[in-house]
Amino acid sequence: MFDIDNKIIQVGLEIKNSEKPVRDLSNHRRWAFDHSHFNKIKELFGNLSFVQGAVFWHNKPYPIHVDVYDPRNKTNLLIPLHIDEFQEFIIFDQEYDGSMTWKNKSDKNIKKSQYSDAPKSTTGLRPCDTDGVVGLTGTHINSKLGSKLPEHDDFYFGLSGRSYEWKPGIGMAFESKRLHATGKMHGDYFKTGMALWFTNTTKEVLQHFKGELQC
Repeated sequence: MFDIDNKIIQVGLEIKNSEKPVRDLSNHRRWAFDHSHFNKIKELFGNLSFVQGAVFWHNKPYPIHVDVYDPRNKTNLLIPLHIDEFQEFIIFDQEYDGSMTWKNKSDKNIKKSQYSDAPKSTTGLRPCDTDGVVGLTGTHINSKLGSKLPEHDDFYFGLSGRSYEWKPGIGMAFESKRLHATGKMHGDYFKTGMALWFTNTTKEVLQHFKGELQC
């Protein structure tokens, strides 16, 4: 985790407050973050190679997913922009070298996503029952970590990882193929964040920001 320059935060919030979202639902909005936006803050990223990004606002947890819907996405730089209450974000140790969202209570067949700016496939299978997920523990999720997640512990069988406070101004960087998800959300509050994807390795991104590896 590492500090994020306030100029980056302000650009993200300006997009949310002044531009038309590419996805506009009652509990979820999403705005594109393209090279024209990135150019406003490019000098803060040194030689890192930006691919694309998004600003998002929601009050329901994002399910487990990976961000490899574009094969160029090697590292996800996640930047909390705003939150009204304490909330946590979970990065799992497991990886999936593909493009998937795991949604409990959904059809267990793997189906194509309806959104182009999201993981390409969705399934109701548990990650541990999905071919291609690597690093599974073969045991139940740690009860402390499981208590921070919205589904029953059984859905997270075989997973391990760590939770992080969603704190505006503090960034997180991790491999895009790492499984990750929003922790429980209580009440009607919304969280706002920005995700930027780079072709660089996570180590290179962390070295630029002098951050620590999320694990």
